[in-house]
Amino acid sequence: MIDLKDKKIIVIGLARTGAAVARCCRGLGARVLVVERSAKPADPVQAASLLSLGIELVFGAHDQQVLAGADLIIPSPGVSPSAPVLGQAIDSGLPVISEIELAFQLTSRPIIAVTGTNGKTTTTTLIGEILQAAGKAADVCGNIGRPMIEAVGTDASAPLVVEVSSFQLEFVDKFRPHIGVLLNIAPDHLDWHEDIEAYRAAKLKMFKHQTTRDWAVAGVDCASFIAGTRGRKLVFGGDRGVFTEGGWIRHDLNGESIGIVPIDELVVRGEHNVANAMAAAAVALIEGVDEETIALSLREFRGVEHRLEQVMRDNGVIFYNDSKATNPAAAITALRAFSGGIILLAGGRNKGNSFEELAREAAGRVKLAVLFGESAPDLSAALARHSVPVSRAGSLDEAVRTGAGAAGSGDVVLLAPACASFDMFSDYEERGRVFKAAVRAEVRSLAKRKSN
Repeated sequence: MIDLKDKKIIVIGLARTGAAVARCCRGLGARVLVVERSAKPADPVQAASLLSLGIELVFGAHDQQVLAGADLIIPSPGVSPSAPVLGQAIDSGLPVISEIELAFQLTSRPIIAVTGTNGKTTTTTLIGEILQAAGKAADVCGNIGRPMIEAVGTDASAPLVVEVSSFQLEFVDKFRPHIGVLLNIAPDHLDWHEDIEAYRAAKLKMFKHQTTRDWAVAGVDCASFIAGTRGRKLVFGGDRGVFTEGGWIRHDLNGESIGIVPIDELVVRGEHNVANAMAAAAVALIEGVDEETIALSLREFRGVEHRLEQVMRDNGVIFYNDSKATNPAAAITALRAFSGGIILLAGGRNKGNSFEELAREAAGRVKLAVLFGESAPDLSAALARHSVPVSRAGSLDEAVRTGAGAAGSGDVVLLAPACASFDMFSDYEERGRVFKAAVRAEVRSLAKRKSN
């Protein structure tokens, strides 16, 4: 277990994870300094609480002097290596670890870690629900919302089910999940990582320290990436391991093909959610959960907010919120969940991705794309090259009004932005909430106009 007593710890970034790390380190006897690039705290109550614990806070511009005497640097998720203080720490050779690495070094609890470009939150949530249904007191944490560092001190025998991002994995040292799950890899966060190879390398750090007692689980398209790992391997989505056949999700872990659940009994839509269900089933089987319990959980799972979430149905038009589709690959997956008749609402801040493949997928499937935010010009140009009709909106509310006005019975109005939210919103969750509120307001307005 890592010894932090009397060590000087620099925490970079004062959001929920940064604050949780600061409290933990201070509780272990460290001297803690938190640096935050904002000029003032977003949460004054949180800042006051940290100050009361003897944690030093520095806001706004700061120079390399804040690193003087530092023993360890812990950046919050999403803080880029090019950020001034973190970049200086790396260049100075100071030890840098992520919050999940610190949490790992502070716990003996078994860890189930889930990573990938898309589907992490859904799969992590689903694994947690299956294990809990099986009577295992699993804690779901990580990039899903509750920092892993907040969960390490509870029941020492129950597993931690952790969603981990490439940002967090970039700065791991000894992190070793008992079960590591790699769902998929598609171009994303290329404004943070140098290129797709660096992005993939960060993901694969999750398996680096696994032993022959551990498990590496991967989607069939990523099977080659785990081929050289030391952990026992289980592939889902192919023709062995956990797979689909005859309309069922099945497995052959015991040498014979055993049905788990019919695919048409899943409530959540799309091939990607079938893949997520297979990944969760794979983990549950490794954990010794029986097929009946897995099937019950899969049947009852209603999805996660902001992930292809059905908002409402009005006059034959269905509105879906997929605000978590923050890259083109995720937006493509959302489009493939429907046969056509899609009014696509997309836009936001691009993360260094190309929109060409999204535009090709939209051709013939999307009736109208309503675009908003910083990336609207680039999206518009890509879609125009593939003859997809386009309209522009100055806000998400306007995009909803335009989309609802263009939709007819049998159509789907789909928010799948293909971009980050930070040009207009604090995060994808706020964007999703604004979308849902705008949909409800527009449906009420339409009803009122018809009644008059």
